[in-house]
Amino acid sequence: MSYFGTQNGFKVYITCEHQNIEGLNDEKRHLLKSQNINLLPTFHDFSFKSPSSNKKTKLYLNNIIKEKNIQIVHVLFGSPQPLWLNEIKNVKKIITTRGSDVLVTIPSLMNVGWKKPHLKLLFYKLKKAFIKADCVTSTSRLQAEKLNLMGFRKRVELIKTGVDIEKISTVDSDQHLPKQLKNKQIIFSPRYMSPVYNMEYQIDAISKLDENILSNYTFVFIKGIDTEENYFNKIHQSLNKVKGLKFVVLTEVTQLEMWSIMKASKLVYMVPKSDGTPNSALECMAVKTPLIVGDLNYNKELFGGTCWTAELDSSKSLTSKIEEALSQYPNELLEIAYKKVSAFGNRKVEMEKLKSVYFSLVQK
Repeated sequence: MSYFGTQNGFKVYITCEHQNIEGLNDEKRHLLKSQNINLLPTFHDFSFKSPSSNKKTKLYLNNIIKEKNIQIVHVLFGSPQPLWLNEIKNVKKIITTRGSDVLVTIPSLMNVGWKKPHLKLLFYKLKKAFIKADCVTSTSRLQAEKLNLMGFRKRVELIKTGVDIEKISTVDSDQHLPKQLKNKQIIFSPRYMSPVYNMEYQIDAISKLDENILSNYTFVFIKGIDTEENYFNKIHQSLNKVKGLKFVVLTEVTQLEMWSIMKASKLVYMVPKSDGTPNSALECMAVKTPLIVGDLNYNKELFGGTCWTAELDSSKSLTSKIEEALSQYPNELLEIAYKKVSAFGNRKVEMEKLKSVYFSLVQK
């Protein structure tokens, strides 16, 4: 959105469900405004139990499309937002999948029995939206393969979100680093605290680390504004039980803070159960910080030979990789990673691909 908000010839509007606006504080609203992104009123979740609410949202979306002369509606997640594409008309429709939406959430609906007919119906409504969309893009080939396997889509455009290499690599980490992290040796887990990001696996690996690492380094986590409170409390208690562990949990961070933490870190790791092409990994590569990822089927063009890999079926593997990386991570790997992210994960390059898609649709 930020890329097209500052491009000539584009007018960008954004809307979402009511609960998704809760984390949009004044700072983020100001950022959207500065990037020429127009925030529209929000709407209710899709609900089989509330047809009247669905009807109101359908009317609202179609009125907005007509009133604002919107030519393209681009849904930025694979589930559940595409459901609304079945309800709107006189506009081109694009869906972008990002990872867990199409690799975990939608497949889980595919396998439910008819004892849960609403979930079965939800699956078929999502499938209809994907089939009828004018274009579907994914951030990884694995997502595209999964869509094809489920019968959702044969042709999918591979367009990664990409990262702003120049801004990231020149960020002043001293200025933007959170105060509680100043003068600390940091090991950073940048993905939010949720089951899909494998928190139990992380904690098990950390608990096996050499005591010298636990005493000399501070582990940094991000809670995330949408993390379920009971789950967070459980994870926080587990972290507290690791003898000798020093850790900081940040509720959320700004983009500049995220980049600054990565740049100041001695090591970054991310080991989700499923993934797309994670921007946090690309950002880490752009600031030349050692990186460990899980052994998922990542894009080889980007990640092949650029970082170390931990086996997700063994937390001991992550333990070993962390211990080795802190003393033996090769500098040449950092240079290869930077070159690859500059060539294949550059936001400007990827967004120009998307711009071509936009123009091709409106000219049809």
